[in-house]
Parts: sequence; C-alpha cells; structure tokens
Amino acid sequence: MTPINPLGDPLAEPPLALPLPEDAVLLDDPALEGPASALALAALRQQLQDLGFQPALTLPASSEPTHTLLGIEGFRVQLISVPFWAEVVPLATAPWRQRSSAPQLMLAACVEPEARVVRLVGVLTNAELLALALPPSQDDLALPLERFRGGLERLLTLMTLLRPEALPPLLLPLPSPNSTALVSVLDWLAGQLDQALTALGAELMPNPAAAFRSRATPVRREESGAVQAVVRIPLGLVNGTIRWGDGRAEAIERFQLLLTLCGPKGRVQELVVHLEPQLQGDLLPDGLRLVVKALAAQVQTSGDGLEVRVSWGDEPIGIQLERHGEVVLDLPPLLFNGCGPGA
Repeated sequence: MTPINPLGDPLAEPPLALPLPEDAVLLDDPALEGPASALALAALRQQLQDLGFQPALTLPASSEPTHTLLGIEGFRVQLISVPFWAEVVPLATAPWRQRSSAPQLMLAACVEPEARVVRLVGVLTNAELLALALPPSQDDLALPLERFRGGLERLLTLMTLLRPEALPPLLLPLPSPNSTALVSVLDWLAGQLDQALTALGAELMPNPAAAFRSRATPVRREESGAVQAVVRIPLGLVNGTIRWGDGRAEAIERFQLLLTLCGPKGRVQELVVHLEPQLQGDLLPDGLRLVVKALAAQVQTSGDGLEVRVSWGDEPIGIQLERHGEVVLDLPPLLFNGCGPGA
C-alpha cells in the first residue's frame, strides 16, 4: 500500500510517511469536509458501495460530532468516531437509556480528518456491551477499542444472519440520583413521592398493610406498630447488571426494595428497609448487601432478604445497595422531617 502523509498525498520518498493499517480507507471525495461523524458515514457508504452492498439506510435528522445513530436494514446502529490512533472509544450512554433509541449494534470508526482517512474498526453488540459490567452511575463511558471486532465484515455478517428482532433493545440503567437534596418521608403519608425516587421507578403501595401479607419475612407489628406507608422500588438483574425502571423489562431475576414507615397513626417510629425477591421462594442474586447510614440504624437479616430498621431521628438516612462490594444503587438521602414521636 502506498504510504500517505498527514495531508493525504502519496509520497514518492516516505521518510516521514505514516504507515496506515491495510483496512484504512482514503475517501474518494477530496472536497469532503465536516465533523468526524460525517467522514465516518462517508467511509461507510463508500465501502458498502465498493462491496456492491446497497442496504436500506436511514439517516438521523441531526447527529453529534462523534456519534451518529443510523438505521441499516432495520437495525439501529450507533456509529462512533474517534481520532485515528485512539485506544479508547467514548460512549455517550443517553441513547442506551431509552427503549425507542437504544442501539442494537455499535460500529467504531477511527478518523483522520485532514488526510480524509477512515478505518472501520469493528462492531460491539448491545449484549456484549452490557456484559462488560459497566458502572451504572456514569453518563459517559470509555470502552477499549479492542472490544470492537471484525471491521465492516462483522457488521454485514450480523445483518445477514440475524433479523432485527433477534437483537431486542437492551437498556443501560439510569444513573442513581446522587443529589444531596433531602427527601422527606412525611410526603409518603400524604400520598406524594419525590421525583428523585420516581426516577428509579419507585411507587407508593396503595394498601400498605397488604404489602407484607404473603412475604417470606413480614414486618412484625408488635415491634414496628401499624404500617403507615410503603414505597416499592422494583429491581432486576440483566446480564449481570442491576437495573430499575424501564431497564428492568428484560430481567429474569426480579426483586424489590421496600421502604416501610411504621408507627401509631399519624406518627412514625421507624423506617424498615427491606430487600427481597419479588416472588416468594425465589433467591436474591448473589453478592447483594444493603448499606444504611444513620445514627440509630439497627441491622437485621432475615429469610431471603436483607432488612435494616432505622429508628426515628433527626439525622439524614443514606441507603445504598452494593453488589460484590461495589455500589449499584444510591438513593437520595431521606429525612423523617418532624413526623416522629414528637410531631
């Protein structure tokens, strides 16, 4: 292959020539300009045309400088552009958190704008992405370039052998709210739920007393008093990742976090934090542990779930869910806020 200098001109004597990979493509149009995503798209079209492949291609109304979400033969493909000699691929996770836009395939392209040289490195499927045990709290991720394999050939092979429905949308979990704003549990008694909790898919149980009728580890009323309110956060395990909200739809292993206010009518004596399987008799995923930070916390483990009791007090209550020592869910801090014995 003829060496190409950074300006894209063949060199008769190439002492400073840049050795390019064999699969790099020199764009045909010398006047082509634009962001890296536009050059990567032009290279994709050029290579498809050279191979005699003319797929149904749907272009977005707009694209980011380094990201383009394409429709190719019914597949949603995220085309990601990086500098030519990059070793990591920055991934914007926003499209992966909504079912309507979650990509099924990612195609990484290394782009040298001045030389108009592009290399289509390879493909990462949605299942392969979620199998990487990604941290749930980040809006942007950095993936090793080596994770993208097979070049354009793998993309064509996948689209030839599979139908789009064979790669159902898989969603990344939404970042846990890490705002320092306090959430008052007093609102639960009035039937209101803070937005920071609803973002996690939390819901108020309509009949608090019924929440424990068929549970493996019911709250004992002689210890806790009457149930005043119950907030339920459904959770699930998808490809080894804890997920909530819409991201839980594909989960086979399902469980839930229950936040129960107990005490005599109109007052709250304690908050019971309980993690349990959704169905009686099921087991929780391995490695789960509840961490509750409060001065008056009393920890009790029972049955298949974890249970933590927090007596009334003025201190904020921090609740985290850990798996194998890593925080996978971090709730906004809760506060009794005047609904206790002295209210």
